[in-house]
Amino acid sequence: MEKIAIEAFSNVSLGSVILYTIAILFIGGAMFKFLEKYRKFKNTIDEKNNIIALHSEQINSLGSKVDLIAEKMDYCVNAIDALTTASEQREARRLRKGILQFADSLRHGNKPSLDMYREMFESNKEYLAIINKTGLKNGFTEREMEWIEKNYQEDYCSQ
Repeated sequence: MEKIAIEAFSNVSLGSVILYTIAILFIGGAMFKFLEKYRKFKNTIDEKNNIIALHSEQINSLGSKVDLIAEKMDYCVNAIDALTTASEQREARRLRKGILQFADSLRHGNKPSLDMYREMFESNKEYLAIINKTGLKNGFTEREMEWIEKNYQEDYCSQ
């Protein structure tokens, strides 16, 4: 009776209904599997996005730390440059003072040894290297070195 009612109602046979039901169940199962895979895939993508966001925060944090370190390194480099400049200026003053004292001792009649002259010429080379590097100018020391060289010529080269 049900068979007749189904066929009369829908004009479809019972075999077709069973076949359609199986097809619907099969398609539904496939859809369920697809949705499950999609859900896992979506969760995987969400996890990857979360991991990327986490790593992005870590990278940004590291980037700010690197920037801070770079600032401190710049500060250190500037401090080292300032110390180097100050040291070079002190050394230039020391060498200049030595040259002036040597010339002054010559003016007072002292006769330095050959080694002292050689040491003075080496000191002058160092002094000239520093003033060339730093851009300092000092014509007075140059005139004093001319005086020292003239005395050297008289004391050791004219004999």
